[in-house]
Amino acid sequence: VTTTAGGGGGGTTTIHPIADAKVDASTPTTNYGTTALRVDGSPVVRSYLKFDTSGVTGTVDSATLRIWATSSQTTGFDVFGVSDSSWTELGITAGNQPESSMASTKTGSSGPVTAGTWKTVDVTPLLPTPRVWSLVVTTTSGTALALSSREDATHPPELVITTH
Repeated sequence: VTTTAGGGGGGTTTIHPIADAKVDASTPTTNYGTTALRVDGSPVVRSYLKFDTSGVTGTVDSATLRIWATSSQTTGFDVFGVSDSSWTELGITAGNQPESSMASTKTGSSGPVTAGTWKTVDVTPLLPTPRVWSLVVTTTSGTALALSSREDATHPPELVITTH
């Protein structure tokens, strides 16, 4: 967690996931908790991320998900909230993912993705109060998109929160 104070008592806090993993419908019992994240529309591959924002103080003004792309894709990815954060990084699979607690409406989309760049999505609506919470990244494209995971020490996913 990195926090920088802003004027008037607010600031910016950058949080890395406490867990992240991809799930692959073609291998429903395999756990991919320590590999790079990925999304694909066929077969369906999703990536789950879990953040602990309980240490954030103040009123949240904005929350932005930042993910480093390691491949390119013209469609990009969508982000959905997940109300069930009981999954674990080394336990989640396509067969036991909390799919039923995935929001029916996407929170935001990345747009086209270029390898070697950060992509950001506004996820402010998912963070009304500090807590442990999850989100899932998906795509409708049949072309896979590779993304960095928390195991990438140089480019782990980030949640950037501004408060006042």
